[in-house]
Amino acid sequence: MDSTDVIFECSVDELLARTAAHTAEFGAGPHAALAAASAAALLAMAARFADWDDVRVGEVTAAGRRLRELADADGPAFEPLLEAWQLPADAPDREERIVRAARSACAVPVEVCRIGSRLAQVAQELFEGGKPDLAGDAATALYLADAAVASGAHTVRLNAGRPTTRRPLS
Repeated sequence: MDSTDVIFECSVDELLARTAAHTAEFGAGPHAALAAASAAALLAMAARFADWDDVRVGEVTAAGRRLRELADADGPAFEPLLEAWQLPADAPDREERIVRAARSACAVPVEVCRIGSRLAQVAQELFEGGKPDLAGDAATALYLADAAVASGAHTVRLNAGRPTTRRPLS
């Protein structure tokens, strides 16, 4: 993957066009990380306006940097699982390859869930204790982080081969 394929190197227009194209280039995984990274950016901005200390702001900023890495890592982590699923049903090592690839494919969305969950806690704290004029930013960060966690958890269930009985919007 060259630098033109990195999700954060695209303009918004290019990202949306490439997402809408008939490819799997920027699917659910990168977009879950993007949602959480957007939450982190909003929280960093709002935390600065709320006069939070540099350590707290730095934690949120570091989370955003890690989420950028995860957005780019999702595709390469998922590719071996896609390949394993496409093996003939009677291939001798098919099940073993699927299990091994599923573990790797789940690692990225699990980390997105972990970071997104922490960001949601920070957003809630900022919403409850921050300046009233930052409530919209904190609420939006909370919704973005929650969406990232829900999407990541759904992706883990799918990658692990467990059908989901819960509809995404329920």
